[in-house]
Amino acid sequence: MNVLSQKVLRGPWVLDCKEVSRIVASDELATASAVKRFRVRLHLLICRGCKRYADQLRIIGIVARERVQSLAGDGETLMRLENAILDDAFGAAEGKR
Repeated sequence: MNVLSQKVLRGPWVLDCKEVSRIVASDELATASAVKRFRVRLHLLICRGCKRYADQLRIIGIVARERVQSLAGDGETLMRLENAILDDAFGAAEGKR
């Protein structure tokens, strides 16, 4: 990162890498205000590392959706797969395990 980028990234109106990473990973941009989307996009224009991270997450999402659609022939299978993933990630509801 060059000196100009470092100075711009330290401005009060630019989000830091940690915040941008959190927003991008949580898909918060879909419901964010226009100002917040602008601040994230500005950061991504300046910060090569965050831009790469956002691109990688986007690609992973595309590949995962394609893979799940190819595995799940019907809606019921897809729902069971989604529930299994959520249970593994967040724990099953009380009494299920």
